[in-house]
Amino acid sequence: SGVYTDRNGSKRRLTQDQLQSLRRERNRMHAKMTRDRKKSFIQTMERTIHELQSTNRRMKDVLQRVTVHHFHSATVLPGIAPATNGDDDAADEHDHHHGIDDDSEDHAPH
Repeated sequence: SGVYTDRNGSKRRLTQDQLQSLRRERNRMHAKMTRDRKKSFIQTMERTIHELQSTNRRMKDVLQRVTVHHFHSATVLPGIAPATNGDDDAADEHDHHHGIDDDSEDHAPH
């Protein structure tokens, strides 16, 4: 509104130049607060990213150690192929049940 109270308690009206100057100053203050909030937000996000990357590296290291330990603890006997995921055994059982011989050329039932 451009009206203010001076030191004596009298109401005064700002000139157009004073009003423009006041608006520019308020805008500068608001812009600075916005920049400060953005800077704080960016710093918080960078800190969070760093923490998550660090956690991710630790989790990958643990997974690597557990995986290596798991596969090293599995023993493989000489001359015996390591076990697969089990699908081959199920397929072989199915073929055997239906009389399919892997060695025959025509795969006819016995």
